[in-house]
Amino acid sequence: MNAWFDRLPRMWFDVGARRVPAFRSLGIIGYHLAVLVLLATALRTGIALLTTLGVAGVAALSFFSWGLLRRAVLRRETLVLIEYVWVAYACVAGFAWLVASGSTAVRVVDLFSVAVGPFLAFGRLGCATVGCCHGHPAAVGLRYGPDHELPPRLTGRRLFPVQLVEAAALFVITAVAFLLATGPAGTATVWFLASYAVVRFGLQRLRADYGTVARRLPVAQLMCVVQVGAAVLLDRRWLHPSSSGVADRASVAGVAVLVVVLVAGLALHASRRISPLLAPEHLDEVWSIVTAASPLRRTAEPELTTTSRGLAVAVSEAGGTCHVSLSHPSYETLPVALALGLPHPFTRNGLTHATLGPAVETGPARPPGYPADYFARSATWQ
Repeated sequence: MNAWFDRLPRMWFDVGARRVPAFRSLGIIGYHLAVLVLLATALRTGIALLTTLGVAGVAALSFFSWGLLRRAVLRRETLVLIEYVWVAYACVAGFAWLVASGSTAVRVVDLFSVAVGPFLAFGRLGCATVGCCHGHPAAVGLRYGPDHELPPRLTGRRLFPVQLVEAAALFVITAVAFLLATGPAGTATVWFLASYAVVRFGLQRLRADYGTVARRLPVAQLMCVVQVGAAVLLDRRWLHPSSSGVADRASVAGVAVLVVVLVAGLALHASRRISPLLAPEHLDEVWSIVTAASPLRRTAEPELTTTSRGLAVAVSEAGGTCHVSLSHPSYETLPVALALGLPHPFTRNGLTHATLGPAVETGPARPPGYPADYFARSATWQ
């Protein structure tokens, strides 16, 4: 499996005499597949072809427009997938209510809910090729070279393929949504919103890039909580409507309370879980200390260095291997060793220890067209 994973990372595809960007190319393929799924769903549900093509155009325009607006405001280009999905849903819903009414308008939104899955899945495949949204160091996973511009502590090391897991989940969600599209209007939309929120929420913990954080709270997970709340409200309105306005107001109030409770629980969990020692920039600092001492310069006497956040790092030579010890007066240090992917770390007397051997697993499997030392140049320990 690792040998197969080693063939995935790349920044470009060679198509004949042309070289095209990998991420953008997979996005284009995903859009074409999404349009095909959109057409197939429309034929099953009886939506007019012109309306179906309108949904495809509005969705594409929303992605491009939001991306350009985001870049103009933030002065940098970033892609937060769930954020783009929200914008596309708003635009498609507006289009649906312009061209149709009642249950027909809801079925137009269902078209988008079925078709957006494969597009997002191919987006995640693009992430897997270029190295964004990557996972933590793991025994099985993807390895990225220097041209992917990951931090040195992650370059050349196997990272859990969280992007591929999300892509697979999105294909499954799409298959179920396609089957549900012929059911009551709104079923496919409620299914997609709830299921994708659950998948995205859970996979966030497997990502090593941590994503956007607001007051220690991962923004993507907060959005997932809100998205589940929206799915509950739409389910109540479209699939289980009430004849009483009081019941509708009670439903809205109940969902609001549920969302607040979930956000409060997430905030409490994040405040206890996230240590300042696990900040990406601090992990980069620790990794640079651990790898700074070459095998020729290491001695049996530990070389002690203290990081900018008070973490004591001791590196020494013992029996032909490198021994690393971590300690801190206030925070646990075992999570630091786990985040760095140090092999078999353990804690004894308040210290975290790990023994590192020479670099391994720098075999011939590598992306086509790259030099033989593609991984060996940057791999330190696996």
